[in-house]
Amino acid sequence: MTADNSILADPVGPTSPQVPVPHNLPPPVHRFVGRHRELDLLTALATAGGTGRVCVLAGPPGIGKTELAVQWAASARSLFPDGQVYVDLRAFDPVRPALDPAEAHRLVLGALHVPLSSVPTHPDDRSALLREVLDRRLLLVLDNARDSDQVRPLLPSSHGCFTVVTSRHRLDELTVHHGAAHVPVGPLRPAESVRLLAEHLSTHRVRSEHAAVARVVAACGGHPLALSVVAARAADPAESLDVVVGELESRGGGPGPTAVAAVLSLACENLPTGVRRDFRTLALHPGAEFDAAAAAAMTGGDTFRARETLRELVRCHLLGRTSSGRFAFHALTHVFAAEQASAIDPAERRTSRTALLDHQLHAADRADRLIDGRHPVPLGPCLRPELLPALATRSDALAWFTTEYDNVLAAAALARREGLDAHARQLRRTTSAFARLTGR
Repeated sequence: MTADNSILADPVGPTSPQVPVPHNLPPPVHRFVGRHRELDLLTALATAGGTGRVCVLAGPPGIGKTELAVQWAASARSLFPDGQVYVDLRAFDPVRPALDPAEAHRLVLGALHVPLSSVPTHPDDRSALLREVLDRRLLLVLDNARDSDQVRPLLPSSHGCFTVVTSRHRLDELTVHHGAAHVPVGPLRPAESVRLLAEHLSTHRVRSEHAAVARVVAACGGHPLALSVVAARAADPAESLDVVVGELESRGGGPGPTAVAAVLSLACENLPTGVRRDFRTLALHPGAEFDAAAAAAMTGGDTFRARETLRELVRCHLLGRTSSGRFAFHALTHVFAAEQASAIDPAERRTSRTALLDHQLHAADRADRLIDGRHPVPLGPCLRPELLPALATRSDALAWFTTEYDNVLAAAALARREGLDAHARQLRRTTSAFARLTGR
């Protein structure tokens, strides 16, 4: 079985003025230190040619594998004139299931601007099309892979595309069968940890509090996330780093996952009460990312308060910003927040989820009306109409669904689990026109 070559009549890349060069990687972190060996090795592998065009970055959670891949991709953009494509395979997501091959194919092909209505339904045809569109000078980043079986259907067959995979496991089968290079990603060295703290707190402060800095480095075990969270906690010069590290040590901070858990616990407890409550509530969101309106719906505040909360959580490294300016949890902070959310009163938890479902349903219904134009199914009154998106045209609605489609599906699945069958049916109904137009 072969792909329909007519789909590729206009190649994706700089030779086609109609189609933008794909680039959907997350933004690099503002403060990145060390990893010189790994960065140089990635460049050497990407420029070597030959058959080994896959590299696996393997290391423990929170060690900075994704940040390394994204940082290198930003510095090596000129090596890939036909684009850079990023897909989160979600193997270790505490809420969402890992991507299956069909969904992963759809995301890669969509990022490469292949019309989703042209994507074959048969797995073999879909794989053939994927291999064909990847036959160019591209970077493909497959983040958070569970095992080799999840990665293998996405690997290109050409030598032009270079693939970087991140995983908590070595994925030795990719080395055996696909010639993948293995690059271990370990903790930052002590000197690199000190430099990262200096990036956050200033060189002067690190030097003046060198004894406390040494204790922070030991307590965080070289984990960049843990170091950044501690630095955010101590960002106020009036907050003694010695006091902060003392609190951390009392919680058992040390090498490995214990360090990250202790740091997150300390950071959470030092949030303002309202922000701490909203942090754990946001962990109930079923999707990959969200905006201030969804946060306001869940937490019961207005969008101004939601934005202030989100900014504070980003400052504390408990949330991150996506390439589209929305908000998302890091895998480890999501696990921690989900554990915190388990303590929420069941009635309060249901209220927050119902408010989100109501917001998502009415927003999706507004977009669906503009896309389809048919007579809609009547809905009850919206609980928070002021939070709904301002959509005026069909193009607005299509753009909204392009961003929110996965969140609407996640909301429908959440509604089923919560026993809100009417919400589940109505949410699925709102996606039908967009799904039909885009071949989803």
